[in-house]
Amino acid sequence: MKNLYCNYEDLITESDVEQKFIYKFLTSIKPIGLGYNDSDIKTKSTLQAYCINKGKQQKYFVPDYLIVLNGISPLVIEAKKPEENLNEAYAEARLYANEINAKFPHNTNLCNKIICSNGNETWAGYNDNKEPIIKLHFSDFASENKLFNDFLNFCSKENIKHETNQYYIKIRGKAQYKSPISELGKVQNEELEENSYGRNLVFDYHHIFDPDTEEDRKLIVENAYIKSPKREQHIEPIYKELKKLSSPSFINSILIGTDNSIEIVQKLNETISNKERITNSLMLLIGNAGCGKSTFIRYFKEVILSKKYPDTSLFFDWVFLNMNDAPINETEIYDWLKSKVIKNIKKCHSNINFENFSTIEKIFKKTITNFENGIGSLLKDNPNKYNEEKYNILKTQLEDKNIYLENLIKYVADFHKKLPIIVLDNSDKRTETEQLLMFQVAQWLRSTFKCIVFLPLRDVTYDKYKKQPPIDTVVKDLIFRIDPADLLKVLQARFEYICRLSDTQNEEYIFENGIRIPIKKGEQIIYFKAILNMIRNNRWTKTIFYNLSNGNIREAIQLFEDFCKSGHILAEDIFAIKALDGNYNFPSFKLLNALIRKNRKYYNEEFSNFTNLFYSDNNDDLPDPFIRIDILLWLKDKRKDVGPSGIKGFHRISNLINVLQTMGHVSEIAYREVKALVSRGLILSESNCIDYNTLIRISSSGVLHLNLLSNISYLAACSENILYKNNEVMTEIAKRLTNDNYLDKLSLYQNVNAMYNYLVDYRVNFLSTANILMNENCQSNIYDLNNIKNALERTLKDNDKLSDLIKIQEKYKNNQEILCIVINKSNNSLLCHINEDDVRGFLATNENKYHFSLSDYETINEGDYLICKILEYNPEHNSFFMEYITKV
Repeated sequence: MKNLYCNYEDLITESDVEQKFIYKFLTSIKPIGLGYNDSDIKTKSTLQAYCINKGKQQKYFVPDYLIVLNGISPLVIEAKKPEENLNEAYAEARLYANEINAKFPHNTNLCNKIICSNGNETWAGYNDNKEPIIKLHFSDFASENKLFNDFLNFCSKENIKHETNQYYIKIRGKAQYKSPISELGKVQNEELEENSYGRNLVFDYHHIFDPDTEEDRKLIVENAYIKSPKREQHIEPIYKELKKLSSPSFINSILIGTDNSIEIVQKLNETISNKERITNSLMLLIGNAGCGKSTFIRYFKEVILSKKYPDTSLFFDWVFLNMNDAPINETEIYDWLKSKVIKNIKKCHSNINFENFSTIEKIFKKTITNFENGIGSLLKDNPNKYNEEKYNILKTQLEDKNIYLENLIKYVADFHKKLPIIVLDNSDKRTETEQLLMFQVAQWLRSTFKCIVFLPLRDVTYDKYKKQPPIDTVVKDLIFRIDPADLLKVLQARFEYICRLSDTQNEEYIFENGIRIPIKKGEQIIYFKAILNMIRNNRWTKTIFYNLSNGNIREAIQLFEDFCKSGHILAEDIFAIKALDGNYNFPSFKLLNALIRKNRKYYNEEFSNFTNLFYSDNNDDLPDPFIRIDILLWLKDKRKDVGPSGIKGFHRISNLINVLQTMGHVSEIAYREVKALVSRGLILSESNCIDYNTLIRISSSGVLHLNLLSNISYLAACSENILYKNNEVMTEIAKRLTNDNYLDKLSLYQNVNAMYNYLVDYRVNFLSTANILMNENCQSNIYDLNNIKNALERTLKDNDKLSDLIKIQEKYKNNQEILCIVINKSNNSLLCHINEDDVRGFLATNENKYHFSLSDYETINEGDYLICKILEYNPEHNSFFMEYITKV
């Protein structure tokens, strides 16, 4: 007998019932199953055991499966072997559900449905009802069966998820979540004017910071290239930490020392001396994105090969192809590649006229010889016919790019003693699938034509496919790993090159306050020097610089340029840099503001290098500001664990979501935010085409963002742009953002403190059930908000002045009545001392909020005591606005 899932004869043991029957109806898509994902199902080995029954019948019980959706466990499933009575099993499953419900507040009956099956019979019902409401036999599991459809309607994921969502919808109510900057109107997207000094400097030297042409790249490798030794060094702690993220690419490759690179030279010499190997020369350069693979190839060509090994260098034509321009489909890319190689080989021999017939004869020498010795010999007595046939043969071969390229390469080898080295530049900038296509193209190129091919490849792609076709075909000693240079040393080298280029010409710059100042070119360099020193000497800035760029030199240089141009660096800072010969130290919080906000007045994730870890979406049933942090924390915790592919730190998204659901997070939101964090560079993915089975790992940028959760400047930026259900808190922060000094330490502290208190209250809404449902070996901790509290406490401990200001504001609350003494009377306003503290209060007759009339003003003299009510603190004048009550 067979139903939708299996043959009844195959169900022999309890395990058979679990795996062959129950699991299939749980995971099959509706209308032939309940439609649950693997990430929704918790198995017995992961679940918490609870003591059920009483007296002698008391025992610990764990069900076979438990469904968990968004932190809620609505469905308990228990399996028994065929023919075993289900009464006891059904009763035990109900008791287990009751034990779970007992962990929640009164009348919170979230675990309320039961399924029990021995294969022959399947019962379904409610936890508070002794009798099941649906009983099915094995044969009832058929799509047209009414009982089966009743079963689907009772406990399918679609229906149960609708029920669990109601819990969060009820908590939300009709609340509209808003962010503080959304209350600011048009100014929320206000851009600051770039500091013209830094902008012009970056523009003047853009060709050095971000070389675009081959000529620019040649200048860099000759004048500003950083040599990285092949062995590990004693390096700065941050760089050491990044180097710990090792992978199989470190083992299955030859480490290149850029100060010599003798390894590649040896391979090229072997190629020259052993012509049989020419068609086997595909050299892989593997490394992380932006580690300098392209720059290394040019350095190898221009400096190592040309200057240290000139005899070897003479044997090669270098063909650089920008694969960013290549079509990404198999029908077009091969033809595109042949055209580009032909064009570039001709460019390498620009002194030759390739359209000249004598050159064409040399290119197709073998073809012509075969024609003359073959059928052409029959036409020697008919010159016109002979030439016509020869023309047709040559025309056909000229039009066939495959034949033409093959003969062109042979021509330059025979007549000019040159072998092409073809560099498929920027191949590693593409998706994983596209990189594999590039590898296939490279293999075809080197096997079809006599040439050497250099292919840059991402280390992540290599790690995953090194033992699989087609990458497993590459000879190990032709795989080279690029050891990336220290990022700060790269900037330092380019800075020193700029210094050598600078002259004494004066230029005039206009600052944001309209001041014009003439500055010599040499003096401009002081600005770069100061920025570099700030990055090098400030712990947070240096950490950000290394980790946010994920070891990507291009991104690190972009960070540096953004910082130099930031409108948060003011004229006064630049004057200070000039006056102190570049030894001026920016305040740490100002550095971070410039990095976080770039050139915007307020923080906006879309235009920032930094990601808001407290982001949530107003369209969700219950906006979740904790999901991104919990994603990163789990990946960080697992970064040393070997994943399904055998690589440390790479784990399936489905496994992550399985855990996140026990923390109270919604699976769809978790999946969406994983993709967002991948696109923002906080998570590394094996593929750009993401699904639930994709393997992911936390990046150094992701680790950095977790560390920033203890940094007040970052937290304050997040507080501006997260969604608040509490409009009072949101308005309080928005009001502070309108002040001119919205970025001073006091405002930053107050915004973070307000956000912290709000998040503590809001977190209660999320059902983190990991400690209730999962056994101690399978529990994952949620983000501890006390980390923010600790950061606030450290900030006050390190700043006595700020601590005193906070104490004063905590002592004098809004609407609090106080006694004060008038110390100054002028211009229809009063300045007062409040009690014995050195705290000032202010009131005037010009605004209704003070409730202070002109007649009251005329009766009061300096030295009089007043009773007033605190309105609010005025940070610009370090005083309180007060409402007048009476004169004492």
